[in-house]
This record gives sequence, structure tokens and C-alpha cells, in this order.
Amino acid sequence: ALTMLMNRKEMLEKLFFDQGILVTSTVYRFGPNYDPNIKPLPYDPAAAVKLLEEAGWKDHDGDGIRDKDGVKFEFDYLMRAGSKQGKSIGLIMKQDFGRVGIEVNIRQLEGATMFKLLNERNYDSMSFGWVGPPEDDPYQVWHSSQMEKGSNVIGFQNKRIDEIVEQVRREFDPEKRKELLYEFQEIINEEQPYTFLYTLADLVVLSRRFIDVKEYPLGLDMMEWGVKPNVKIMEW
Repeated sequence: ALTMLMNRKEMLEKLFFDQGILVTSTVYRFGPNYDPNIKPLPYDPAAAVKLLEEAGWKDHDGDGIRDKDGVKFEFDYLMRAGSKQGKSIGLIMKQDFGRVGIEVNIRQLEGATMFKLLNERNYDSMSFGWVGPPEDDPYQVWHSSQMEKGSNVIGFQNKRIDEIVEQVRREFDPEKRKELLYEFQEIINEEQPYTFLYTLADLVVLSRRFIDVKEYPLGLDMMEWGVKPNVKIMEW
């Protein structure tokens, strides 16, 4: 429900001029193991409201905030002070959630304080990003053994996921690894433990004196470049 309340496409368009693509998991988006058949959940407030009400989250006392068993649907969103992107995400989320009776409190914290709370597992919600290798290894983020000290900071537990990420580490056949990671993504998409946002394009500026520059999904390989002779370099 909360994923369907977040207009991720609008975030991409307004914050990054649509220079990116929505994603559905932590698997490398442009690698062979990413499942393109899994589509991001749509921005659908009506469907989200239906799910919330089916789960018992209604405005029972008429104060404009949904509640269940006397508990209001209210939570803190932590963001690093000075992060324009984090603040923008929080404001869009606060607006979209507020329309359907969910209160989001934005808290701006210094990076050290924010990550201390993250490591202590003492937070409601926050946004952050991953930079991982193209050779997918979901163990550190997803295995239940990583809940206390590893990167499984949301405390996600799923027996089949544990089995898959262990098998991925032992499997050297690319097709079998792909099959395992496809199943991994199907389970994650069904469980929705995270609201996955997007992967962004890297924008680069190159001098016209360089030649043989090729673009790859992972970036540029400077070892391939050459230099045009007799090209005047701008002096500052």
C-alpha cells in the first residue's frame, strides 16, 4: 500500500529531469540477472486506500489520521541534513501520504547521528542507496544472519530467501545463478520489504580532444581513450 502511495515516476521527473529508471530490487539493473518481467507497482492511491482499509487502518475518531487499535498511522522519516534529494523525497512522501490520512514527520539529522540510529535499528523509515558490484551477491543485505550486525537493517526474514542467497554464493553456472536470482526477485516483489525507487544516470562531460570513447552500462573505460593531436586545450 505504501509503495503504491509513492509517485516514484514524478520524483524522477521533477527531481532528476527523468534521467533514470524505476527499479524493483537490489539486483543490478543492467546486468543479466535483473528480471525485466517484474514491473514496478503503479502509483495508485485508490488501490492503496483499499488495502489499508482491508487491513483495518481507518479514521475511526475523525481526526483525519488513520488508526488501528488506538494506534495512529504516524511515523518519522529520517533524512541527512543538507540532502536536497532526501528532503524532496520526504516532502513528496509527506504530501502523498497525508492525502490519505497517514502522518509523516520529517526529521533532519547529521549523517553520523542518522547512521547511528540505522545501525542501532532505532528508526521508523529513511531513504538511502546502494552501490554494489555488477556480480550480484544479495547475502549481506538480505540474509537473516545479517540482521544484527550486517546490512539487513530492516530485519527481513524469509527462509527461502536465506536458501537462495546461500545457493547463489556457491553456484558458478551463470544460468543457474540467474534462475535463483529471478526467484529471489519474485519473492522480494511480493513481500515489498522496501519501496524501491530508481537508479539514476551518471552525467559526464568530456573534452573534444578525447577519441575512442565508448559508453557502457557500468560507465566509461579510460584505458580505451586516445587523444587527438594538435587540439588546443582551453586555458583558464
